[in-house]
Amino acid sequence: MMTFPKDRLRKIHGVTESTGPADQAVLARRKYHVAITEWEARWLPWLQATGALVGFVIVLLPAMSKGWRSVIQDISVANWFFEEFSRFGPFALTMLALLLSMTSALYSLHRHFPGDWDVSKEHGFPYAKVMRDRALYPQTLKEEATFWLLALLGIFGFFIWLYIPFGLISFFIRIGEV
Repeated sequence: MMTFPKDRLRKIHGVTESTGPADQAVLARRKYHVAITEWEARWLPWLQATGALVGFVIVLLPAMSKGWRSVIQDISVANWFFEEFSRFGPFALTMLALLLSMTSALYSLHRHFPGDWDVSKEHGFPYAKVMRDRALYPQTLKEEATFWLLALLGIFGFFIWLYIPFGLISFFIRIGEV
């Protein structure tokens, strides 16, 4: 397999460097940007799959099956997750507000994504593997803020699966319960 230097890969993919001057403090934290991107590229698919499994088994399935609900109610942590996310309790609503505010902030900073990533042309924000492969690391403070927001949203993606679709479907199934 042929390997290319990162700057050549950036040119192949049409990624241009930031037009603003690079902040030396941000560049000094590059090792953390690379580390979190590497970690997310490796572990986020597994974290997302775990969130989907937890959402299905602990949030949606007990709402559909009374037998499975009796099993979940015997396990205190699983019962807490089921009650919290199928009824939209305080923790679930706090997580939802946090996710929505982080997403809103990310979209307000979308013009400052590292490597001049164009959200409208690329149809959304990049995954960690794309960020790693294209070396989309921040060089200015605004780019770093956008980078960390996207990294946090990736990590909190576990909870997104508890809402979409499992928590919402479970909520509507349980509306008629007393």
